[in-house]
Amino acid sequence: MNIEEIINRPVIESHYSEIPYVSEDIKDGEYGTFTSFLKNYPEEEHASIEEKLAYIRDYNLYFAQCDDLGLFLHLDHEFYYRNREEILQEIGFSEKKFYAFELLQEQIRILKLNPISTFDFIAYLYYYTLRDRNKKYTTYGEEISKILSLIDDKDADMTIKVGGKKFNFNSKWFIKSMLTHYKNASLQALHIIKLENKSQKRETDYRIIKVLLDYLPIKKTNKKGNYTQTERNFSLCVLYFIGSLLGDEYEVCLNNNATFDKLMRDFKDTKDTHIGWEQF
Repeated sequence: MNIEEIINRPVIESHYSEIPYVSEDIKDGEYGTFTSFLKNYPEEEHASIEEKLAYIRDYNLYFAQCDDLGLFLHLDHEFYYRNREEILQEIGFSEKKFYAFELLQEQIRILKLNPISTFDFIAYLYYYTLRDRNKKYTTYGEEISKILSLIDDKDADMTIKVGGKKFNFNSKWFIKSMLTHYKNASLQALHIIKLENKSQKRETDYRIIKVLLDYLPIKKTNKKGNYTQTERNFSLCVLYFIGSLLGDEYEVCLNNNATFDKLMRDFKDTKDTHIGWEQF
């Protein structure tokens, strides 16, 4: 299969979205690469590794891309597994807590999903959305640096209010000196400013749920665009597990269709829901 054939490969219409067709050539190429990856681990661990990465590998296959030399496979599921323990610790995920969450496990059983593969797929998606969200953070010091670069090119004045009195400064050299001193001497300059707002957080929740519902091997039985009650319950349980929903777990996960429907409705026009490596 040449590059043009892969780029123009047909699309299979799924129940909820259009998912690219994965050719046998792509599957064979990924299988060979993954087999080589497994050789880094004892043979008795291979089955466990394959089970943990099963849904992640399937998901990544849909987004295989080409470079000028041919097929280019993104292997971030290998990166994920090599750093799995550190990633789970970083994102605060507990396998024990996951398997003890009976409401979620019940939905997984009804949907006939593999709980081990599902756990790692959720962890993988959450890790990469968290990484993307962290790009929306900065520090006071970084923001001061931006202001200092602007002062270089323009006149500046600054008003400081102390109590009921206002003091105005119009010397850019004095202002630069004061801001530079604050940036270099104050611990507050290291404090993180969270640029992400509530809407952006909900959008990341949407992306996680959309990917799970579109790419998990769930049998689609309803008319296009509709979600079953089990899929709704499963999604709400996932949001509860990752800390996006709070409250009584039975009410939040089993009697909360309005929250799910509003989330899917508010972000239905989101074009890029892909989570993982950055496309080149």
